[in-house]
Amino acid sequence: YSVMNENPNAFVHGFLPQKIFVHSGAMKYFIESDEELALLLGHELSHYLQGHTKDRMLETAVCKAIVTVAMAMIDPSGGIGGFAMEMLLPWIDSLIMAANSRDCESEADMVGLEIVSRACYNPSKALKLFTNMKKFETHFKHENKIWSNNLLATHPLTSDRETAAVEASRRFSKLY
Repeated sequence: YSVMNENPNAFVHGFLPQKIFVHSGAMKYFIESDEELALLLGHELSHYLQGHTKDRMLETAVCKAIVTVAMAMIDPSGGIGGFAMEMLLPWIDSLIMAANSRDCESEADMVGLEIVSRACYNPSKALKLFTNMKKFETHFKHENKIWSNNLLATHPLTSDRETAAVEASRRFSKLY
């Protein structure tokens, strides 16, 4: 599904698991060829195939349960503990989930490249997707000076993703 949104993003959501959503901004800033679009779609499809969306929903529920039990033990009355939980839970959830999310993103890159190759698209040409992402990040960082790379980042550095994908594309080019 195409979503009119300038934010360059694409995703598969756990509540609508068989649908891929692509923002118009991703098409505008990242996609210049069929191979790049194939990699973007293959990446998102791989999240579904690998169960990442279901895993994420389960991990979030477990994290909330653990924090709720911990806060009940600290403050059984629910007063300060309840307030602290409401304030801290989003941060705790993000911190715990970010590292796992980065692993899932790396896995989705590799499976996406395999999908590209098996679908008869040139994986070497598809890699330009990462170059386009780096260009956008550089421009965004330069223009807005607020691009951050921290513990809460859900994706690995694009340069690291590109390096891993270049190496993997050599293996997958045999499938193409």
